[in-house]
Amino acid sequence: MNDVFEAFQGLLRSAEPNYSQFRRQLMAKQAILSEKELVRSHILMRLNLALDGYAEQRAGTSDVSILLRQVIRAYERRLEVKRSLWQVLSSREQAFGLRQTAEH
Repeated sequence: MNDVFEAFQGLLRSAEPNYSQFRRQLMAKQAILSEKELVRSHILMRLNLALDGYAEQRAGTSDVSILLRQVIRAYERRLEVKRSLWQVLSSREQAFGLRQTAEH
């Protein structure tokens, strides 16, 4: 079920991401996920919380970078992030094994 991942990707693409709304939607959806998808959704939830915390200056780039890497590995897919976020994270890309693959 990649719709959870796609919903998260949509959140990252939005001009003003509503992290709390995504959390509520994800928690509702977790009740019907398979075991594997449920585990992966927990990583998405943690990244969502870190991004929300980062936006409110309660989390740092390390928190976001490591969870971003975990989501990419867990879903075995690329994840698009806004250029403004990538510019901040790219200073730490080698420490966390992140790299830019294309620019949009």
